[in-house]
Amino acid sequence: AQGVSELDVSFAGETCTYQYEQI
Repeated sequence: AQGVSELDVSFAGETCTYQYEQI
């Protein structure tokens, strides 16, 4: 995962990467 803040979540056997910036 890349980004200022990163959150990796896995579901249904798949992995998704959610990227967001912290103000």
